[in-house]
Amino acid sequence: FASPVPNVRPSGAEYKLTLKDEELIVGVATGEHASIENVDGSSGSRQLTVPYVTSLNSPDSAHQYQLTAIILDQAWEASNPSLKFYGKLAVDNEDTVGTSGTGTLVLPDDYAASDHIYLLLEQRNREKETDYASAPAEVQVPSQLSLTIAAPSPLVYGSRLGTAPTVTASYANGTGYPLSGSDETVTVYYAAADASGSSGSQGSSSSQGGSQGTAWDSSAVLPVGTYDVWAVLSQNASHGLLESNHVTLAVKKTTQDAPEAPELVGTTDTTITVKAMAGQLYSIDGGESWQEGGTFSLLTPETTYQIVTKRKETETAYESAASEALLATTKKTADEGPAPVPVPKVVRHLECSLDGGVTWKDCRAYTASQRRAASRIMYRWVYETVYS
Repeated sequence: FASPVPNVRPSGAEYKLTLKDEELIVGVATGEHASIENVDGSSGSRQLTVPYVTSLNSPDSAHQYQLTAIILDQAWEASNPSLKFYGKLAVDNEDTVGTSGTGTLVLPDDYAASDHIYLLLEQRNREKETDYASAPAEVQVPSQLSLTIAAPSPLVYGSRLGTAPTVTASYANGTGYPLSGSDETVTVYYAAADASGSSGSQGSSSSQGGSQGTAWDSSAVLPVGTYDVWAVLSQNASHGLLESNHVTLAVKKTTQDAPEAPELVGTTDTTITVKAMAGQLYSIDGGESWQEGGTFSLLTPETTYQIVTKRKETETAYESAASEALLATTKKTADEGPAPVPVPKVVRHLECSLDGGVTWKDCRAYTASQRRAASRIMYRWVYETVYS
């Protein structure tokens, strides 16, 4: 690149070149990382600190070399990046650039986390002699590193967890961070949503990591429920322990196939009885009300009814659809003979309570929606003496 020669009038009348020198190399020291911190005593000012290494064989006692910072709003390779800052870093060891050391720079007020910072090692020659510079080396700031986990697809109960959700890492300026380092590991954790205590923050640092969760196991089968899922990147020389955003995993109940039509056991003029199967409910009114027993009473003689059944909802499965209907017809009432002598008889009928035993009604008086809305249903047999 070109720069104006100083002390020439008018200013900018003469320029000198800075050429790239392949033998000049600068970068962040291996195993260390740059940092950005607030400057003590300066409101809002931030200081960049970079542990650097160079290709110099010995310290530059002649002060011929300098460390330079370039700040761009886009990556160096972008088609049209804008220069936001160009300036010298202060270095330790009496401001002498050495084979390694530490450089500092107070960042400009308009520095943004999305900006790109580069280091140059420049050989500054006399006013009208060509200068030389290394290739730019980008400086990544670990405090800008964030971890992101993708939301997993819902599971159906009985399915294994399978492959863990995808985890990526990137810097605030959009540069990706490879998660393949041998000195760091990514672990995905999960916990019941009400037990993880997660904050849902993105890229936050965590001192506990996954201590409140269970490490992802592709062969695990989880109970029905909602789970909090997050990832943790272990600490290494270039960054601290990082925790990702938190996402939700839903484990849903399975569906059940509709059962076969009910099996008829017998009929009278006022009752129809079907074979009652465990775990199934029965309806004679088109699904308005359901019962566990297989006997329907107080029916009209010589009338055809449609009886259906369905499987009940369980902790792991939703209720099924209704079965095909069984058509059953009550019998004709027998002709009356001589008036019988009244005979006392004890009968019973089933009553239900949906409010904890305060109110009792014949179970058939409740609709299906009332039954589903109740948190608990109580049953009792009511006995009474009748005369037949």
